[in-house]
Amino acid sequence: MFYLKDPLCFKESILISLEVVSENNYLPVKNFAQSIPSVVKDGRFDTPQELEECIVSCINEFKKTKTYIWLREDFKNILIDVEGQLNKKVSLN
Repeated sequence: MFYLKDPLCFKESILISLEVVSENNYLPVKNFAQSIPSVVKDGRFDTPQELEECIVSCINEFKKTKTYIWLREDFKNILIDVEGQLNKKVSLN
């Protein structure tokens, strides 16, 4: 489980990252992002550990691209926040 302050911002930023990285490697991430509704009342998402690891991997790969450098700060910040939450969770397990 992880918490998103702004689920729509996360959705857009992860979809941008999927346009840059090999989308076929991250189909579960794409499916998850597309499932985030336009109106979200609760920003808590219960996700399987495999999906969380896939999200972290996708973010890490995206951070190595030039597109990431030019990404809006709010999009970068939400990716960094999610990555931090998921990395803490993995290290605790």
